[in-house]
Amino acid sequence: MEVKNNELENDLKKFSIIVTQKEDKISELSKDLVQANNMLVGFNQQYDKKSQKVEELQSALLARERLSNEQKLNTNHILKSFEEYKKKFNDDSFQELKTNLNLCNRKNEELLEDIRKLNKINALLSQRVSQGYLHA
Repeated sequence: MEVKNNELENDLKKFSIIVTQKEDKISELSKDLVQANNMLVGFNQQYDKKSQKVEELQSALLARERLSNEQKLNTNHILKSFEEYKKKFNDDSFQELKTNLNLCNRKNEELLEDIRKLNKINALLSQRVSQGYLHA
């Protein structure tokens, strides 16, 4: 029986050593797990910061895109208004030039008619003057 007790004691010692080794390994794994968890927390914090930065940049980009679209619409509206004004101005200017040309043509015809009349009067006066010199 003593042999069995010795064997049991030896088995118990071996078992204690194994349990101690397992506890050391579990303790080591626990430390590694805590360290890995801390690293994961740090990574998650960095990820959250980067995600927030990405969201801010996307928001800023969206705001710039909206502003750009508004400016594009305003520019197109201004351009359309300018084109309409230019067309109206050109039409008005053309009509005004056409009216002025017609007035100038009438005035020119009137002046030419006056010149013809004056030439006739001049011819008559010249004829009378020359007849007057001849009769005098």
